[in-house]
This record gives sequence, C-alpha cells and structure tokens, in this order.
Amino acid sequence: MLRSRRSVIAVFVAVLMAGCGSGPDGMSPGDEEPPPVSRSAGQKDPDQATRSDPPRRSVELADGDGYRYRTPLPVLGLRPQFLDQSAPPGQTFLYVDLTLENLQSDRTARPSTLTDGLIFTGRPGHGAGDTLCADAKQGCGAGTRCEHRDRTDSDGRPEELDDAWAPMPAAATYSLRCFRPEPVSEPVDLKRIDLFLQTLKTENGIGFGVPEYTKVPL
Repeated sequence: MLRSRRSVIAVFVAVLMAGCGSGPDGMSPGDEEPPPVSRSAGQKDPDQATRSDPPRRSVELADGDGYRYRTPLPVLGLRPQFLDQSAPPGQTFLYVDLTLENLQSDRTARPSTLTDGLIFTGRPGHGAGDTLCADAKQGCGAGTRCEHRDRTDSDGRPEELDDAWAPMPAAATYSLRCFRPEPVSEPVDLKRIDLFLQTLKTENGIGFGVPEYTKVPL
C-alpha cells in the first residue's frame, strides 16, 4: 500500500513539473517570442513598393527653325488678369501652362519663337464668343504673352518671358503660363477649347514662310 501511494505521488509531481516547464503556448521559460517586424518612417511596405503612379504623358514641340522642346501635356486655364493687363468685367483671359524643356543639350534656345505660334480655337458650344476662331487656319491670330511660374520680379510678381537678351540655357527647363493677349467672353467651356501650333516653314531660310498647323494634345 505504501509503495502504491509513493508511486501516485511521484506521478503527480512529474506532471506538475512538466506543466511548470512550459508556458501556455508550449514555450519553455527560456524562450522569448520574437518581436514584431518594425519599419522605419522612410521604409515602404513591400506591397506598396511595387505600386507607383503612372508617368505623366508628355509631348514634343518644335518651332519653325527646328528647335525642339518637351513638356508634360499642356493645361488650359482662365484668369481675369495677367502681367499688367486686366480683362473687362464679363471677360477673361485664356492661358496654357507649359513646362518647356530645351532638348538642345549643346546650345541655347528662344522658346518665345515657339510660344508666338500658339493659337486657341473653340469648338461649338465653347462660350468664348466670336473672338475665338473655330479653325486655326481661318485667320486666327497666333501669339501669346508668357510669364514665368518659377520666377518673380522684385515686386513679387511673375516675371515676363524675355529671351531676346537672355536666351534659354541648353537643356534648361522653364515653367511658363502663356496667355492669349485678347480677352474672351465668359463663361468658357475649357473642354471645348483646342490648342494649335503654327510654324512657318521656309526653304533654306529664303522666301516667305508657309504656315503649317499642328494640334497640340491636352
């Protein structure tokens, strides 16, 4: 009887020790749960690293002399005033935003030669009145006045593009806002406004230029 009672006690002690030797998750006291994976503030989630915004589309433009520029797709807009000009009440100015990159890496350029050929036209329902042509080839006035979006004068106002004395450096980029000098009636539906580039092609630089018209994607 004594031997049987001792056996029961021994079994009970063994079971008790086995239970104390591991935690509720079956880990021994010396084992520690690994710390959670942490990421620094600048470290991206692996799933997010594979996702990126699609690149913005761009377009290449060239003036009549062959100077080439690249810009993200131009964006149209409206403002009641630019530089020192104000539109009368009920009218506004059309403009286009360009970020022109001089693709000539070995020489300066004059982007005003390009922007002087920009023409705004309106499709039916544009709302800008009769001052806006429906067809770029029908005597529409070409030419814009541009101001820098990345430069200001001493008074804090946008600086006007003037590359006659200071041409655009090679491979440089200008952020420009180019206005149609004549105001148009309001309201204007910008979705019905088109932009064309008029270039004058001459043979060997001699004779009168023959205008060519290229629709600029927006």
